[in-house]
Amino acid sequence: IQNGWLIFLDNIWLGIGTANFRPLCPELVPMELLNGCNNHPHNYYVQVLAEVGLLGFFAFSLMYILLIKSCWESRHVENAFAKTAFIIPLAFFFPIQTSADLFSQWNNSVMWTALALALSAHKIGEMKAN
Repeated sequence: IQNGWLIFLDNIWLGIGTANFRPLCPELVPMELLNGCNNHPHNYYVQVLAEVGLLGFFAFSLMYILLIKSCWESRHVENAFAKTAFIIPLAFFFPIQTSADLFSQWNNSVMWTALALALSAHKIGEMKAN
């Protein structure tokens, strides 16, 4: 996390580009501060800040807020899955957990599929309500 934060501080607005943490970390973090560069910062928020900067972080945060809002609105639907769908984005993007690489690991397919199912449950519940 520390190395990702240091990279972000030097590239505040646009970051270093998606999936560039691994190849650029040894070049961007001073040797005296370098405590080993991992493949990714192990925190989604620090990774987004380091790789896509504040502009990308704003877009990511907006996406997250809209996901939570959309899934939260489903809590009044009769479908049990739709009622609890808001838990899925909360579980995947809980801010203080360590996490996988947001942009390039196979297990992200599970995360994005679960998010798609949560949004689908919301839409189905919304259509049935009307």
